[in-house]
Amino acid sequence: MPEEVVVSVVTGCGLLNIVSANINQVSAQLLTINRLMTKRNWHILLVQETGVISKMDPNPHVSICGSMHNNIFFNSLHFNHLQCKQYHAKMADLTRAHENGDIDLLQFNTQSQLARGRHVYPSGGLAIIINKEIMDRVQVHCTHYISKNRPKHSKHTMAVSLSINDHMTCVINGYSPATGIASVNQWVSKCLHPMVEECQAHKWRVVVGSDFNAAPLPINHSCPDCYKWCDGLLGLLSAEGGLTDSFWTVHPTSVEFSWCRLVKCRRPGIQEGLEALNGSDMDLVMSYL
Repeated sequence: MPEEVVVSVVTGCGLLNIVSANINQVSAQLLTINRLMTKRNWHILLVQETGVISKMDPNPHVSICGSMHNNIFFNSLHFNHLQCKQYHAKMADLTRAHENGDIDLLQFNTQSQLARGRHVYPSGGLAIIINKEIMDRVQVHCTHYISKNRPKHSKHTMAVSLSINDHMTCVINGYSPATGIASVNQWVSKCLHPMVEECQAHKWRVVVGSDFNAAPLPINHSCPDCYKWCDGLLGLLSAEGGLTDSFWTVHPTSVEFSWCRLVKCRRPGIQEGLEALNGSDMDLVMSYL
């Protein structure tokens, strides 16, 4: 299927090459997809799971931006922030265990000291790379959601907007943590669905490219059992939600998850991951709504 057909389905109002990629916390992949973006003339690249870029560099995002040919914008935690967050979570677990009598005071003190130097596990993180040829037409947005009647910055969504053929279009990038369907549904209803509704209220076109860690419906494919029926995504894809899964629009008879072709296209012993895919693969494999 030609690339132009896919992007026409995605935008509904002119040609816009949008690619979504999960780099699984391998920051070196940012340079790879930046090079592919220039080579294949992608306009907007949505990146999930940027993780922690560096624990040695005090401002790692600036260093990455300086080495990129195109413009990149982050919505991800730095090492110190994530270390502090995970330390407090660990201390809360230890305090609970001590109060319940699961560990004694000596164990509590020992594990508390170890918690300060424990390995930091990167989690989530988003970025949007914008082709420098269209940067002057694009606006980058921070996103918020309502929590306890107050707006709160969303770490799991970010967006850009631009005008295409006199139609405003909002491109949303998101990542839902892989902690089960219940958390995916909560994230969709609390963060993503209000964003889509606000765009539609202003009569903007909406494109969502995310790693949902879920699927709208269970289908016949050898994917993990955790990808089950997701009511939140079904709501977005309903007549009320107003969105269409463009993968199924382009491939109406295909029986597979929209991201599974990435696995099929790997050629052991030749190339791995993004470098193993040709231009058509990269534009067709990614999951768009």
